[in-house]
Amino acid sequence: MELNNQWGVSCLKLGANQRCHLTVGDSKISFAISLDQQDILFWSAVGSAQRYLEDRELLIRLLILNCDELTLRGATLSVDRDRRHILLNYRVPIQLLDARELGNLLYSFAETVADTEQLLTHLFVQQEGMSQEPLHSNHFYITRP
Repeated sequence: MELNNQWGVSCLKLGANQRCHLTVGDSKISFAISLDQQDILFWSAVGSAQRYLEDRELLIRLLILNCDELTLRGATLSVDRDRRHILLNYRVPIQLLDARELGNLLYSFAETVADTEQLLTHLFVQQEGMSQEPLHSNHFYITRP
């Protein structure tokens, strides 16, 4: 799929692996088009997986965040195939996006990445017993058009 044909955006191109990597603010974001070309998939590494995979309780707390944490704004956490990184993932149907909405979605996802990195740092520090103060979530979601 040509991004320029879909959204009239010539500055974003899918590479040979059908992925696009870019930096928005301080966040490194990747995206790809699903195999059926119905969805656009966003992801970003938000932390090292090693400490979570070595600590069962911390891993459970990480999984609970997928259902219980507003900071993620509808995105989900996973571990990459190499088990090196915690990934933040988001999926949206292509038909719902125009060029402006794609830009807004990239910007919103970048903010969610930054907030999730802070959340995971706090979660790890809290698990280590260094801090017991609660982390207050932002109550905003990535919204679909």
